[in-house]
Amino acid sequence: MKLLNKEGGLTLVEILVAIILISIILLSFFTFFTQSTKFTQHNKAKLTSVDIAEQVVADLRRIDSPEDLLQMGYHKQDNTYIKENTDLASKVEIDFEENTIESELRLAKVTIYSSKELKRPPFKTEMYIKEGNSYEK
Repeated sequence: MKLLNKEGGLTLVEILVAIILISIILLSFFTFFTQSTKFTQHNKAKLTSVDIAEQVVADLRRIDSPEDLLQMGYHKQDNTYIKENTDLASKVEIDFEENTIESELRLAKVTIYSSKELKRPPFKTEMYIKEGNSYEK
């Protein structure tokens, strides 16, 4: 009688090496997906801030005087109009600089603060508005 001495299975070392290789590959994929998610959240917050700033600029072009912002939910603190807890941002500030030169234009600085969970710096933009007249007229 012939004895068959063939062992065709995998050894424990081969299985461990395969598991380690698969783990390394999966870990690199999970790291990629985590970074991709963070990048997506960052871009979404930035685009949201830009959209809010565009809406604020459009509102500023429609009003006749900065005091009209009080009717739009802003409250005044010095030369700054503040609107807190909007739908998409935690705070919107519009700062009007005093007109130091003889001009009809007045500098308005718009600052959008994101929600605190995002830990992002505020988004800022500036524009000149014509005093006493809305752009629509």
